[in-house]
Amino acid sequence: MKKITTHSIAVITKTELKLALKIDDAFTADDDYLDILIVSAGRLFEKRTNLALLDATVEEYFDKFHRTFELTMTPLQSLTTIEIRDGGSYSTWTHASNVVEDDASKPARIHVFDTISSPTVDNEANCVKITYIAGETDIADVEPLIKQAVLNIAVDMYQNREDPVRERKTAVDRIISDYRVRSFA
Repeated sequence: MKKITTHSIAVITKTELKLALKIDDAFTADDDYLDILIVSAGRLFEKRTNLALLDATVEEYFDKFHRTFELTMTPLQSLTTIEIRDGGSYSTWTHASNVVEDDASKPARIHVFDTISSPTVDNEANCVKITYIAGETDIADVEPLIKQAVLNIAVDMYQNREDPVRERKTAVDRIISDYRVRSFA
């Protein structure tokens, strides 16, 4: 279970979207709708791939303390906090400096050193909360193919508002399939 608490995912511009749609810049009647599509296309890409496009602070919950935590969103920029719920309320785990952030793996992982004993946690759901930052720090670091996929999603949403039935995979489906981060935990 995760909750994205802050987010910026506009990896394409309204000008780029208008150009792809062949909409004259002077036509502004759909500008608000295009802004919504830009954000929606980015969110759809993230949801289908588990890739955070740009700076996302993520709170992710686990039902028990593990030596290795597999994180949902990648790429991992940094670990913010590990909080443990014991006695009904969360407190920051003081040994959080004794972890290794594995940002090379997909999905990203956090490994706790074996020399540290596991903390006592409540025996119920969501007793460990990990807060971390995922995504690229700069729009220039987002791969061009990913930007193209987000642009194609936005174009498709604009041109096919009635939710058509798809008979075959689109180019965007193939790109998303290539970038999808799967978890086998």
